[in-house]
Amino acid sequence: NNHSYAMDKNEKLIMVIPRKERFSIGHFEGFEGKKDYAKIIESHFQHMKRGEVEYNFDYKQPVGYVIIVNKPLKKVFAYQRAIHSDNYRETRLQGKWSWGVGGHVDKEDGVGMAAVEASVLRELAEEISCKVKCLKHTGYINYENNSIGKAHFGLLYIAETDDTNVTPKDKEMSHGELKTLPEIETISKTQDVEEWSLIALDAVKKYLNN
Repeated sequence: NNHSYAMDKNEKLIMVIPRKERFSIGHFEGFEGKKDYAKIIESHFQHMKRGEVEYNFDYKQPVGYVIIVNKPLKKVFAYQRAIHSDNYRETRLQGKWSWGVGGHVDKEDGVGMAAVEASVLRELAEEISCKVKCLKHTGYINYENNSIGKAHFGLLYIAETDDTNVTPKDKEMSHGELKTLPEIETISKTQDVEEWSLIALDAVKKYLNN
């Protein structure tokens, strides 16, 4: 029942940061790996109903955005989002390719950066079959050119796995698997790819090539 889902979703308390606080140490577009926005999240986060902030751009919603890699194989989990709206409710992203899994930080996830990490582990467990051996926060993503980007602020995490086969559990992903960096590059040049995934690609390449 999509109607009750939308109501429940909109009532959920999620973490937000007032935009003016969020950019108090400088505005950026794209990826930022040096500045410490974590301390702003620790000091200024609050909880509001999701329905009140989805199009209220005075607030940014922190979203943990996690990319799964198998470092020895230099592979990255990539997937295509489902095209049918009953499988994928965020119509602004339907059919796009992505290598990031993300979600809002719920009040139940806890406080501050620990809550962001808890939300990332929760999303991974819900959406993907794989054993995570370590999780590293590598930077931040900001993209203001569309309504999704305006409302959200990405915290990029990389999850390492030793699994050679990683598969989606979630119907919102039509298919997904570990792919080599050249395969990911090809997708990024030839397919419709989610903006945050394109922004994160350099950081992922650096991580795998270190």
